[in-house]
Amino acid sequence: MREHLEAMIRSALAPYIERIAALEDEVDDLHRRARNQGRRGVCVAVDHDQALCRVRHGGNTTPWIKWASSAAGEVSEWRPPSIGEGCQLVSYGAGDDGAQMVAVFGLATSAHPPPGASGTLHRLQYKDGARQSYDFAAHAWEWVNASTTIKHDRDGIELMHGGNGIRIDASGVHLIGAGVDHDGTDIGKTHKHGGVVAGNSKTDVPS
Repeated sequence: MREHLEAMIRSALAPYIERIAALEDEVDDLHRRARNQGRRGVCVAVDHDQALCRVRHGGNTTPWIKWASSAAGEVSEWRPPSIGEGCQLVSYGAGDDGAQMVAVFGLATSAHPPPGASGTLHRLQYKDGARQSYDFAAHAWEWVNASTTIKHDRDGIELMHGGNGIRIDASGVHLIGAGVDHDGTDIGKTHKHGGVVAGNSKTDVPS
């Protein structure tokens, strides 16, 4: 009698047990999909010709996927990621192989730390050391490329190469450096006039 009753109960519950098992599988799949919606990763390879990259996240590496750009329409920007640059992987479809992911770069890593530490500074820094900066508190813009610099603020603009350059401000145009020439002829403070008699007299003003 007991065995017969247990058999009846098992038979009656069988569809529900199967449904519960299916629901458990669905929940596990939803959890997996949710975990794959956003993952942190690091760029490990870049195909510049195809504009694709591969990203390592955890113990996995994506296939070749696209990276997001700040603009990709009538105004567009080309800025490929760097090896070691951090990103957020965003999944836009199903699948476990990462093929339907896009990489959003710009997360600093130990390989590429932030190039500034000021709340009023916007800076672009390049691999060769060149950088462009604007401090909106000081209203000052600066471009540095080795010994060549361009600086300007609300008081003026200055272009320098080493110790030579030019500054323009409200008081006029100022030449800075060892000398000034025009077509190879010295016209700076060290230039000399020929055809005049030495003495205390000065030449006339230019005509």
